[in-house]
Amino acid sequence: MRQAITNYYALLPQDAQSAYDLTGPTLRSAENRGNYIAFWNRFSSVTLGPVSATDGSLTATAPVTYVENGRRLPEQHTFVLVRGEDGQLLIDSDRAG
Repeated sequence: MRQAITNYYALLPQDAQSAYDLTGPTLRSAENRGNYIAFWNRFSSVTLGPVSATDGSLTATAPVTYVENGRRLPEQHTFVLVRGEDGQLLIDSDRAG
């Protein structure tokens, strides 16, 4: 699970198109591809901190720092993952707070 989140954030913000392909149904129902890409295009960089997860759980937490217009915006995020049809882990929810 840590690797799935790390791989997802490695694409952002430069390749939001590919990152969207790694999202699950909950996130996709909340944001269409165009809005998702527009959101990520606001940032010059995004940094994922250490991911904390319990073995066997599909929920994890990690600090995420966005840089927008030269300002650093740190947040603590909670992630919920789901398995896609091919068994790949997808980011189903990514919430700050």
